[in-house]
Amino acid sequence: MMKKIVTLSLMVLVCMAFARSDFLPIDLLKVTSGEQGKQKLRGVQFFMKGAAHPEVAVNMGDVHSSKKTRSFGREDDEACEVALLSTLIAIEKKAKSLGADAVIDIESYSRDQVSADSTKLECNVGSTIANMAVRGTMVKLKK
Repeated sequence: MMKKIVTLSLMVLVCMAFARSDFLPIDLLKVTSGEQGKQKLRGVQFFMKGAAHPEVAVNMGDVHSSKKTRSFGREDDEACEVALLSTLIAIEKKAKSLGADAVIDIESYSRDQVSADSTKLECNVGSTIANMAVRGTMVKLKK
């Protein structure tokens, strides 16, 4: 019985030693203007919270998405950029379905933490998974 307890305790300690949860800043513009972003994001503009944008004609409501990707075997920034691109694709799909041409006031959030930076979003990256949770407001801009 003691051997089982010791073995289980060691397994828990090993898992805890490899577990991590860090926040990594990711540049929205870098992802949207990169090669993958240009190929996969078309028709909806993205503006960070606090960033200047054209005047809003119609507010179409809030949108949020959270996507995960594997971080194991990838650099942290690569995993976070993949997760952010997946998240933006989901947001763009929702915005297009409602006729929106932009998403403004974009911010990332995780647990009780909201990104405070006006140019970067925060990615929650761990040993095996990277997660991006993003929210904003879908709008139709004045022409």
